[in-house]
Amino acid sequence: MQSSSLPEKKSLIEAIRLAAGFGRRVAIVVPRRKGVKPLFREVENLAQPALVRFAYRTNGMERIIFRSGGQIRFFGSGDRIRGYSCDVLVANEAFTDDQMKGLLPAIATSEHRQVIRLGNSERE
Repeated sequence: MQSSSLPEKKSLIEAIRLAAGFGRRVAIVVPRRKGVKPLFREVENLAQPALVRFAYRTNGMERIIFRSGGQIRFFGSGDRIRGYSCDVLVANEAFTDDQMKGLLPAIATSEHRQVIRLGNSERE
């Protein structure tokens, strides 16, 4: 696994802070499925174990649920997020504007909607 760039690490830490500290539902979306596992492991390593209730590692259902009620779910492509709603959308900067438009409905109903872009476009 390649280590994160500083901007990407800050984005991931912010996602963890929002989920663990404020009970937000966070969706992290990367362009391809093969990028989910390394990213999941990285977020799991960054999260404080005392704040984590469960970590699901099942292929296609990766998520971390925090004691605050917040959670981080991981998606391998834009179409996999269809039907899911969240407060915070973390998306790789490799997504085009058209692809991002397809992801935005996931945060449409949230009062706390926020978009965070991952700074490392090489992660897939």
